[in-house]
Amino acid sequence: MGAYLTGKKSTGVYHIGEESDKSIKYYDAAENTDGIVDIKTTGGLTLGFFDSGEIMLANKSYINVNKVDITVESVQRVSVMDKSTGQWYKLDKVAGMCTLTIMPGDGELIRIS
Repeated sequence: MGAYLTGKKSTGVYHIGEESDKSIKYYDAAENTDGIVDIKTTGGLTLGFFDSGEIMLANKSYINVNKVDITVESVQRVSVMDKSTGQWYKLDKVAGMCTLTIMPGDGELIRIS
């Protein structure tokens, strides 16, 4: 993923879940125009947005698996990069929602189109 993101510009970093640092920015889908309607997660999550449209989702836990439910606008599709091949594949959507499982300390690169 690092090679893919080389040269791309970060446009924002947001957090989901409890934080002790009061200066962090929490993600609010209502304030963004990225096609995401809602994100629910079983743990802490960092979201990194890039000018090319990709979003990095990083599990903040090095111990627990994080299940992430992403609800998008009805016309939107969510694709995730296969880290071993660099190829993109579409996630299945049920009632506008896609689910990703992020392993401890790991991350996934998605794009919404």
